[in-house]
Amino acid sequence: MIQRFSPRFYSIIYRRKEEGRFLPDFRSRLEAGVSSPKMMKKDRYIYPAIFDDDSDGISVEFPDLPGCFTCGDTEEEALQMAKEALALHLYGLEQENEVIPNPSKLSDIPYKNNKTVVFIEVWMPPFRYEMEA
Repeated sequence: MIQRFSPRFYSIIYRRKEEGRFLPDFRSRLEAGVSSPKMMKKDRYIYPAIFDDDSDGISVEFPDLPGCFTCGDTEEEALQMAKEALALHLYGLEQENEVIPNPSKLSDIPYKNNKTVVFIEVWMPPFRYEMEA
């Protein structure tokens, strides 16, 4: 699966690459002597999110992650905001050494007619790098 990022993310990566602060993959991190317990964390997370379409926008909540909410005016914006909220929430749990709960199964998620369940996937290495640089 190909992970796509926003143009803003790519501009940050290209700028860091030009500055010599970009370590593009795991092997180069090892060669550069970067070792951290954070490297042992999961790199890919997939969690169900409930999208609630209302007249004033789309709100998004993650039933497995209390306190992880976001919203958007359009479906595209809500999806992008959901990815960012999920990555930020999981990063916070990692930093606090909190237990990261397992995602629910689709059949275990209660929702009503105007709500849709969407699985959100985040790839953490670039997000961690951006937060820690």
